[in-house]
Amino acid sequence: MKPAVKAGKKYLAAIAVLELITIVVLCMLLLRPHDKPVLTVFGDVDTVYTVDSLKGFNTEKVSRDGRSMTVIALSEIAKKADPRSGEYDVCFIGEDGFTAQTEQPEGIYLALSRKHGWEVVCPDHPPTTAIRNVAKILILDRSDGSGVALVKGSENQRYSVGQLYLMSGESRLLDGESNKQGKTVKAYIMRNVVQVKELTEADSICVMGNNGAQLIDRNVGRLEIKENTVDYVAGDGRQRVPDIAGIYSDPPPAMITDTAADAMCMLESGQRVMIIELDGLGITTYMAGEMRTLESLGNMMQALSVYKPVSPAGLAAMLTGVTGDQNGIVSRERELKVPDLFERAAALGKKCAYVEGDAALIRTSLSPRLCVDVNKNGSTDDEVLAAAIEEIGHSPDLLFIHFHGIDDTSHTHGPLSEETKEKMRQLDGYIAQLAALWGDGRIIVTSDHGQHEGNGADNHGDFRYEDLTVPYIIK
Repeated sequence: MKPAVKAGKKYLAAIAVLELITIVVLCMLLLRPHDKPVLTVFGDVDTVYTVDSLKGFNTEKVSRDGRSMTVIALSEIAKKADPRSGEYDVCFIGEDGFTAQTEQPEGIYLALSRKHGWEVVCPDHPPTTAIRNVAKILILDRSDGSGVALVKGSENQRYSVGQLYLMSGESRLLDGESNKQGKTVKAYIMRNVVQVKELTEADSICVMGNNGAQLIDRNVGRLEIKENTVDYVAGDGRQRVPDIAGIYSDPPPAMITDTAADAMCMLESGQRVMIIELDGLGITTYMAGEMRTLESLGNMMQALSVYKPVSPAGLAAMLTGVTGDQNGIVSRERELKVPDLFERAAALGKKCAYVEGDAALIRTSLSPRLCVDVNKNGSTDDEVLAAAIEEIGHSPDLLFIHFHGIDDTSHTHGPLSEETKEKMRQLDGYIAQLAALWGDGRIIVTSDHGQHEGNGADNHGDFRYEDLTVPYIIK
């Protein structure tokens, strides 16, 4: 066979192989499954939920435009995300950004097809609700019980994550910049942002996170709306508080975390210090009652508690001088992660005493002297007083006394009740006795948290003015 003929056959064989490979690749592309449209449920939910098929759901058949469609009820998908309330509205957000909001989610279904992706099917609703190619479902809590709280003066407001998302604008934020061989590249990220100045005209704010963090910012910044949480970014862009609980506008000058620093300063200067904690005495309760001795000790400053405003977290903040994200007590935990006031005072060679009610709320370096209700009068306050008087006789440099009566009475009768006011007058008399025995020593009186009008045990622990604002008095 001539060489030219052999070369021609090899060329044809190579072309045939290439054609075969091309056919196989095309078949693979044509036969591969299409990318499934993903639907995200977010907003006022505990769990951000994504779904890409009808599998695992109870399906129904509905008729639309003369054709039968397999659908699932909107409520079936929504409950997978654990809405924070049983009362909610929904927003359907299309891939093109078109949004439809309805206050009546009942009777709404979702279908899934290759042509229209996730499609809203709602025979009994206006046609504008029937969005095709839905990318997201935003759950909007109607209960006013979730989201970001805002304290403005003595007024309490609340914005849910869903509300803030609808208020937000998409902003391009600089994420970084790099240089190489004289060429500069800037990287940007897109975020849903609400400027805090849109919510409050405060000159400064205190932002508190659900992790116990606190940030005072005098250069008011922005909120970044996540899928079911909200972050705060400081005005200088350098600090961030993730998953915030709320914002306190123009916060008071003092904080209960000042207790430890003030006490240490006094001890280091050779002064004796008695700290009296009046559990549950919020600023609104204090202002409504009569505590003449307490008023005469020194100027009362309003002070900010911590989030959550509950007894273990407040006590830990007073004894450590730092907030829960650092000391380990955010709510009702018991183990401290940092040295407490007693340990620091002991390192100075100071003698310490700690008088508590009938149970230790947190584990401290100095075990408290516990006082049970010996006379069965429903309160340990008289026993705490007797123990504190005895401890004064032992001449401690630092004495911490924890009275629980105002908190207990407020839980039972309300923070503004006559019973609570009577308990305040009783404790005011106890303070008079203790102050007289303490002589020229320094005294700090404050509280762990306040209370709002509510139902028993549920009337504190919220992000609100009454719970977060307490008196702070130094003699």
